[in-house]
Amino acid sequence: MVVQNRIPSDMWEHARTFLPEDIDEIARRTGALCRARKADAEQLLRGFLVYAHIGSLRSASALTGASGLVDIKPESLFYRLSKANSFLSEVLAKLVSRHTSAPCGFRITIVDATMLSGDGATGADWRVHVGYDPARGVPCSVHVTGPEVGESFKLHHFRKGDLLLADRMYGTARNYSEALAQGADLLVRVQSGRLRVYALESKVKWTELESQVPPSGARSFEVRMPVPPDKTAHGNPWKTKDAIAWHDVRLIGARNLNGEVVWLMTNLAQDRLSDESACSLYRTRWQIELYFKRLKSLGDLGRLPSRDGPTAQAHLLAKLILLVLTSFLCDKEAFPPYGYAVRAAKDAERPKPVARVRLHATQASLCVAT
Repeated sequence: MVVQNRIPSDMWEHARTFLPEDIDEIARRTGALCRARKADAEQLLRGFLVYAHIGSLRSASALTGASGLVDIKPESLFYRLSKANSFLSEVLAKLVSRHTSAPCGFRITIVDATMLSGDGATGADWRVHVGYDPARGVPCSVHVTGPEVGESFKLHHFRKGDLLLADRMYGTARNYSEALAQGADLLVRVQSGRLRVYALESKVKWTELESQVPPSGARSFEVRMPVPPDKTAHGNPWKTKDAIAWHDVRLIGARNLNGEVVWLMTNLAQDRLSDESACSLYRTRWQIELYFKRLKSLGDLGRLPSRDGPTAQAHLLAKLILLVLTSFLCDKEAFPPYGYAVRAAKDAERPKPVARVRLHATQASLCVAT
């Protein structure tokens, strides 16, 4: 007989320990809660999470009222949600700000973005930019933007000791320069011919480098890379003398099973990260693709009740908060004996839900919300 893992029905008391301690001040400062007549910031957030899970204002209003959580009409919930973008963005940012060191000595952050499209859309409606901590299996940075905002390291905040892993969309001279400016190290895949690289004063042809990569194993090349002037679109000509900066980079080439050369770029020297270790470490980047798949398949992140209405972004932010809290509580690698930060309970008595639910870990979001 297989015994399923069960989630305690009162897990909100644990979930709230991950929330920022100044959540009431954040709600007032951002305008999400001006007068706390019937609910405080935490109760209002739980109402948003219920709506994020259900996707219906009327059903969320009925459920929160019946459970004794907060008595709020559907129209009021819609109005509150339409004013909560800044509140939810700041709560989400503080929620995912924790980071740990990986066993290899770096704080590894995998950076990528995923597109979301609602029903009837002819293109993308939203882009979710994520910095992912593979050591804990949780995000450490999340930003929601429109589809017009490209993938860039500028959207995230890094510090010295961070090692960034990213795919070819981040493999540009500007992104490389931005990561170094924040004190981070990086290991990013680059596309052959997309960057200008130089050895001494002469420009290096990518075909010449590829011819020196062995059939198996890896080989690195020390080159210099100029950073193009600001507002220079990809593919537009520019003169090397106009470069705003030059960086010493290390290109690592290795062939895949088809014989094609895969290029990685890093600022780390051989004594800190060997060619073989870099190739092996970069395979960790696929963890964020699996995380996006879990968000969409198990968390229904792509199910958008509204594509571009006044509550569209707030719903998406609330959904991300709910899924992040769930991932924290389902983290089997959390340090014992508690698995969460023990903080002093607030003095105010909070209403207890009428109905208690016990669910499997993959459905823990409902427990968190209600």
